[in-house]
Amino acid sequence: MFLLWGFRVGRIRLILFLFSFLLVSKSAYSQVALDTWLVGQYDFSNNILDHTRYQNNLIGNAITYDRDRFCTPISSVYLNGSQNLVQTQTNGLNNQVYTFTFWLKAENISTSYATLIDIGSDIGINNGQRVVYTQNGNILAYSGTNANPSNVLSTTPVNIPSGAWVFVAVVRNRSNYGVYIDGNEVYHNVLQGFPATYYNQINPQLFIGSDPDQTHFYKGLLDDFHIYNQDLSSETIKAIYGFGTEKQISVDPSSACMNKSVTFHLDSTNSNGIIWDFGDPNALSGQNTSHDFTTQHTYSKAGQYVVTGLLMTDCSVHAPVSTVIRVGECAPPCKFPDLVTVSDSCLENAIGFGVNANPSIQSITWDFGDQSAKAVSNVFPFQASHKYTLPGEYKIKAEILDTCHQGIILYYPSLNINSCLPQPIPQIPSAFTPNGDGINDIWEIPALLYYPKCNVKIFDRWGNMVYYSPKGYSSPFDGVKNGTRIPMGTYYYFIQLKEDLKPLIGSVSVLY
Repeated sequence: MFLLWGFRVGRIRLILFLFSFLLVSKSAYSQVALDTWLVGQYDFSNNILDHTRYQNNLIGNAITYDRDRFCTPISSVYLNGSQNLVQTQTNGLNNQVYTFTFWLKAENISTSYATLIDIGSDIGINNGQRVVYTQNGNILAYSGTNANPSNVLSTTPVNIPSGAWVFVAVVRNRSNYGVYIDGNEVYHNVLQGFPATYYNQINPQLFIGSDPDQTHFYKGLLDDFHIYNQDLSSETIKAIYGFGTEKQISVDPSSACMNKSVTFHLDSTNSNGIIWDFGDPNALSGQNTSHDFTTQHTYSKAGQYVVTGLLMTDCSVHAPVSTVIRVGECAPPCKFPDLVTVSDSCLENAIGFGVNANPSIQSITWDFGDQSAKAVSNVFPFQASHKYTLPGEYKIKAEILDTCHQGIILYYPSLNINSCLPQPIPQIPSAFTPNGDGINDIWEIPALLYYPKCNVKIFDRWGNMVYYSPKGYSSPFDGVKNGTRIPMGTYYYFIQLKEDLKPLIGSVSVLY
C-alpha cells in the first residue's frame, strides 16, 4: 500500500490517506478506516492507474494532463469533450452500496448535459446510475433509463461557477441516494424499492467523462477520483472535503450592525486574490475584488446574508468559501451624558435645562432645588424649563436613565437667582412679639429676599450676638437663641445689604 502512495507523496489528498486510520465515520462503521472501503483511487498523476489493490485501471484515448486545484503540473486529467475514460471491471464494488468522490473544474458545454460518471451500463445502452453536469451549471443524478423523466433523481441547482474546482460526492445505499457539493448535501431521495442496480452484472462497467453510447461528453478537468464500497456518512464526506482546505472566512466584529463597517478576511496560501460577494441586494455592487484577502462592507438593512469568497489563482478559481452573517439594529454606543451649562439668571425669567446630544439617554428627572415638584423629560432632547419664585442660590440635580448604566445623577454648579428689577429699600420693623400667638411672631423684613447675599446680625445691650445670618435672610429672627426665648428688651441690628452699600444700623424691641 505504501508503494501505491508513492505516486503523489506530498500532495494533500495522499496526506488524507496517511491519516485515514484516524479519520473515521460517525455512522455504524465508526471503527472502520476509510481505506478499508476503498476499491478505486485515481489521482491522475501522469497516469490513469488505480492505486488500490484491486488494480481497476482506466482505459482512455489521447489523455491530456493539466494542473490540479493546487496548480501542481500534470496532476489532473483533462477531457476535451470528445473522449471518455472507461473502467471495464470494478472489482470489489458492492453492486448495491457505493460512494464516489471527485474534484471537477467544468467548462461550458454546448449540449444539454455532459456525463461525469456512469456505472452499471453496457456499451451503447443508456442505463445505470449516472451523474451529469448540465448546461446551466447544475448537477443531476439519474437512475435507470434516462428516457423516463421520473428517473431524474436530482434537479437541485448547486451554482457551480465555470472555472472553479468543486468537490462532488455521490452516495447510494439500498434505500437512499444523495449528492453532495463541497461537503454539503444538495439532494437526497428515499428510493421506493431497490431495482437491480447494474442489470445483474457481477462487475459493472464504469464510464468517466461520457455515457456508454458516447454521445454526451464532459469537458473540463477531473481529479482525485475515489470509489468506496460503502455509503459514507455526511460527517465523513465533510471531513474529506475539509481536510487541508482553506481557512474559513473571519468576521469582525462578530455581531454586525446596520450602517457599521464589517471586515471580512480569508487566508489563502495559493491564491492571489478573492472575488467577494456580500449577498447584499441593497448594495450598488454586490462584488469586489481584494488582493490582500481582507475587505469591508456596510449593510444598510437588518437581515441574514450569505458572504462568499471565490479564491483565485493563476490556474483556476477555487470553490467558494461561504459564511452567514446576521445584521441587526444595534443599540447606540454608550456615551456618558453631560449637562448643558447654565448661568446665573433673573428671578423674572424662566431657565432652560438640558443635556448635550446623547442617543443612549431614555429619560431625565429634574430636581430644581426649590419646593416645586420634580419634572420628568422622556422625549428627545430631554429638556426642561423652570421659573423660580424667590431669589436665592439653588442646586439643580438631574437623575438620568440610559441604556448603558444602572443610573446616573448629575449636579449643576450652584445657580444664583436674583431679581433683575430695581431692588426695594428694606422697611425694618422697630418691634415684634415672639410670644407664639401667631401674630407678629418673627422680625419680618420682606425686602431682604431681594438681597440674597445680605448679612444680618443682632446684639443685646451688652454686645452679645443673639442672631446671625451670614448670607441672606431666608430664616427670619424669631426671638430664640439656643432653644430659649431671649428676654424682653431692646436689641441692636447690623444689616449689610451689599458690599458697596452702607450698612443699616438700628434697634428693635422684643415684647411679650
